[in-house]
Amino acid sequence: MLITRSHGPVTEIRMATGFLGRGLYWVSAFYFQGILVDAGPPHTAGELRRWLNQHPLTGVLLTHHHEDHCGGAFALPIRPFAPQASLERLAHPGRTQLARQWVWGRARAVQAAPLPRCMEIAGQTVEVIPTPGHSDDHVALLFPDQGRIFSGDLYVHPRVRYAQGDENVPQAIRSLRTVASLDFAELYCAHAGRVD
Repeated sequence: MLITRSHGPVTEIRMATGFLGRGLYWVSAFYFQGILVDAGPPHTAGELRRWLNQHPLTGVLLTHHHEDHCGGAFALPIRPFAPQASLERLAHPGRTQLARQWVWGRARAVQAAPLPRCMEIAGQTVEVIPTPGHSDDHVALLFPDQGRIFSGDLYVHPRVRYAQGDENVPQAIRSLRTVASLDFAELYCAHAGRVD
């Protein structure tokens, strides 16, 4: 399942595996000015590609290696950028829990390019902020000229529904403090959507 909602110039692309007409667990990617932040799960890769066929794509930026964020990247027409610590895991995805495979799909190999600390893409400056905790390779993507940050799975909303055994909570709290000290007006979370 794939649905979109607009947040001004940013389009939130919400994706989930459908079961009896309902989404099992929604995750969002974000698209603006030809840039896609995250690529959703493997199960929705075909739907994402069809949606992107109607929109110009100049860059794909991944926040971390989890299959609900990078799983659709194998179907995209351009090579994504990902954190350095994600590259090997994306190229050789390991086995995941059966429940995660059922909800999101089995990850397929993706050859990504390393994200530099700062880059220009589609006329935009992007600052890559290391934000470990949810995973050791997690980053947030700050677009300082636009006042936007894309936080992947860093932002913790009031009702946490799913946590993994390898998450490092003290590290995540430090990462949240780092992001809270930055100058931005809008935060885009893969599970909570736009957060002012």
